[in-house]
Amino acid sequence: MTQMSRTALIIDHDDSFIWNIKFWLEPEFKVSVVHHAQTSSLNLKNYDLIVLSPGPKSPEDYPHSLDLLKSLEQPVLGICLGFQMMAVICNGAVEKYSPPKHGKISLLKAKAPFDQLAVGRYHSLRCKPGADFNVLATAADDNSIMWSEHKTKKLLGFQFHPESFLTESADLYKKYILDWIQS
Repeated sequence: MTQMSRTALIIDHDDSFIWNIKFWLEPEFKVSVVHHAQTSSLNLKNYDLIVLSPGPKSPEDYPHSLDLLKSLEQPVLGICLGFQMMAVICNGAVEKYSPPKHGKISLLKAKAPFDQLAVGRYHSLRCKPGADFNVLATAADDNSIMWSEHKTKKLLGFQFHPESFLTESADLYKKYILDWIQS
């Protein structure tokens, strides 16, 4: 696929970070944004990547998105709340995290080149994705799962915000996503 021949759809869960995510994904993707309540009228098969956005509250507050996630066949990237949604539908757990990590930096424990990179965290819940996921990174300061990939489905989740100005080397995550889509 050539530059801009890839398409991505961001499903907005009432969060202003969607615009940062949109600009972060461009120019590698032609990005569309739709509110979570308006996805039923779309042909989602037209997209190479579906992004479940961050948002307030918990995954259970977005039942339509949870149902949608169960039916998707193309690659899905979940960021923060989106990652928590993946955990919920795949027999994982989401628990309250206190004190919240809003605008805080953590270093990753991961394989190179991601090990010890700083990431921006914005969450009051944390995810334990369960046995169906491979953990790719945890936070060095509290061992929270920061990045995980489903073993058999095309589900990739970040508990941190790869598009945040607090996240170091954000283009490495975008390259990982591009390679992952094609694998």
